[in-house]
Amino acid sequence: MKNVMIGAEKAVEVRVGRTIHTLIFNGYTMFALQEEFGANFIPTMEKYSKDELERVCRAASIMAQHGELARRRIGLDAQEIKEIKANDIAESSRDIVAVIQAVMQAFTVGFEREIKPEVEEVDLILMELKKDEKVKRAEYLRIGSVSGLSADETLSANVGMIYDLCEMYNQSHKQKEV
Repeated sequence: MKNVMIGAEKAVEVRVGRTIHTLIFNGYTMFALQEEFGANFIPTMEKYSKDELERVCRAASIMAQHGELARRRIGLDAQEIKEIKANDIAESSRDIVAVIQAVMQAFTVGFEREIKPEVEEVDLILMELKKDEKVKRAEYLRIGSVSGLSADETLSANVGMIYDLCEMYNQSHKQKEV
């Protein structure tokens, strides 16, 4: 498993069996995971059950599909998109651990922020997003649009980058005391 860049997007490559999958967590992935699993889409693997392993594998497959689409978007050669199935990796503890770690690492690099808020004040939109737990597509796209991004650019970017853009916008538009 290793961190890679696909254009400007951060991703994770993982070898499962003989196949290398590129997992990415961007806006497209976030909404696909929400549609599949609801607001609580990050698998925990606290139970170590077959159901939870299937959930992790499904999340990995969705991330791999979007990772391959990101590769194609920047002009890399198309590769077959293979689904990661729990039954296929159940016999190899090495593959199970690799998939679990890669999914968690993809979330980590996808959410990673590089701009820290100057003060503890938070944008009202971000507060609403946290309160609802389920991110609304329109509000997410609004964050990108105020930063000058198209809908496709917003959804293609890592989630942490979009929140960094929101923070930069807030910092540059904050009212000065008179």
